[in-house]
Amino acid sequence: ADGAYLGDRYALVMVPSLSEYLTSTGPDKADYSLELAVLADPQFGAIDEPEALLANQGDFNSWTAALERLPASAREAEALSAWYPDENRRILTGFDASQDNFFSEQVRNARIIHLATHGYFNESLPELVGVALSPGTDGDSFVSLAEISGARFNAELVVISACSTTQGETIPGEGNMSLARGFLAQGVGSVISTLWPVSDRATALFMKEFYRAVNEDRLDYAAAMQSAQQALRSSATYRNPYYWAAYVLTSAAPGDSSP
Repeated sequence: ADGAYLGDRYALVMVPSLSEYLTSTGPDKADYSLELAVLADPQFGAIDEPEALLANQGDFNSWTAALERLPASAREAEALSAWYPDENRRILTGFDASQDNFFSEQVRNARIIHLATHGYFNESLPELVGVALSPGTDGDSFVSLAEISGARFNAELVVISACSTTQGETIPGEGNMSLARGFLAQGVGSVISTLWPVSDRATALFMKEFYRAVNEDRLDYAAAMQSAQQALRSSATYRNPYYWAAYVLTSAAPGDSSP
């Protein structure tokens, strides 16, 4: 009634579904390989056409043809790495930001996995969701939700700094089958993703404040999200909800929003 945003009063966390909330075990916090693993600014290669495309092949091909390098995301990765000692982080850019490294045991067991790349979602084919990375040994650059669902992740948090990564097929009674939901189902504690395409500069400011709040203020992820969104709202350039409301924290166990 007073015109305040809900996020000004509360640190908000989304729950994917009641069934997942009740059954989630979350990550094994005692056994992290790294504090931070970042994959950013991939060198995109060939992307295989998933069999599920059928009549929507043209849209997917248009997306792959338009993929461009993201040098700002490499700078974003370097800025985030300042909070973590060399021995506790792994920053993978260019060809190193690959499928093989993403699915490596070391990255899957990092406490925080940060992906800065292009995401794919098409409303006409909602079951096809994924991100683009550098090609793996099979030569493919596309990491699909189905591939993520075939691996186990032990991360406390996955940050997907890509467009529309909260979207996916909606299944009655189960909710939205997005990338965020896929990571949660495979053992991740919480996921930060986006509802729509986001501004590179706004994202850089958001991530800078989020990681500062986590490491300097020792806030949990929900409170750090709130702090980052408030930082954008206080900016004359990014106060419009378009810039800050796209970011969503989803957790299957919101009562344990570490650190």
